[in-house]
Amino acid sequence: MPNLDDMDQPGVKRDLMELKAELKAEIAEVKAELKAEIAEVKAELKAEILASEHRLVEKMRDMQSEILRGFEAFARGNFARLHAFDARITGAGVEIAAANMRIEALEERVLNLETRPPR
Repeated sequence: MPNLDDMDQPGVKRDLMELKAELKAEIAEVKAELKAEIAEVKAELKAEILASEHRLVEKMRDMQSEILRGFEAFARGNFARLHAFDARITGAGVEIAAANMRIEALEERVLNLETRPPR
């Protein structure tokens, strides 16, 4: 064990100062590395969040399109019913055409259900 009286010697003080400077330099280097890694992780997170946002928007558009197609098919059947009601008032000849329109609308809706890709 070094003698405590030797601590006041100029060589020991110089060694301690050099060690202190080395430690400060290493700490500064570690800080810089950590800052760089944190910046990299932040950039990766931002990129992933942006990609997730784009995927979410695309899914929402797909859902909106699917809902609108369903409304359109439903509306076509209702339009045929209303047309048939008007035809009953004006004459029975148009009633068959209206029934055919309703059947076509139902067939199209069934076809859309059958050809929809599985989830």
